[in-house]
Amino acid sequence: MISLNIDDIEPGMILGAEVKDRTGRVLLSKGTTITDKHISIFKMWGVIDAMIENADKETIEAKAVAALEPTDLARAQQEIDAIFQFVEQQEHPFIVELKRLGGIRIAQGKTA
Repeated sequence: MISLNIDDIEPGMILGAEVKDRTGRVLLSKGTTITDKHISIFKMWGVIDAMIENADKETIEAKAVAALEPTDLARAQQEIDAIFQFVEQQEHPFIVELKRLGGIRIAQGKTA
């Protein structure tokens, strides 16, 4: 079970925990199979993530990268490399992961 951003949740996924709005009101209960309508409701009520039972991080990330144009990904990686150019420990696992995720977000056009 992993926590997924609302943008990564797809119909057919199964909730691993209740989804609540910002005030704590339960919108959907654990075990519910997600539909397009549920995703729309989450967005309307400001839900940003949810625990999902039948998903794994690697598959979700592979889909995100596969959907990107290689040229966009290369351009984004150049931007990230420039941002991190003065970091001394380039091979530290945290820095490697931060650069990887930042590159994906830039390539997707997400800056916030």
